[in-house]
Amino acid sequence: MAAWVKAWAQGLQDETTPDGHPYTLDAVATLSGNLINQSTVGKYWRGGTVAPSTATRNGSRS
Repeated sequence: MAAWVKAWAQGLQDETTPDGHPYTLDAVATLSGNLINQSTVGKYWRGGTVAPSTATRNGSRS
């Protein structure tokens, strides 16, 4: 699959849905428009992390 799809899916791993719940494997697969399935999302989430600059956005200030 294209690298951007993997990066997009990994970016949602620690994010929450608009109603405040964590994204699930199934939800990310559905949002992908069937570009990837639940199993693939799971592999992406277990397979590594995205660069720290894009992995978290907690809005904290130093």
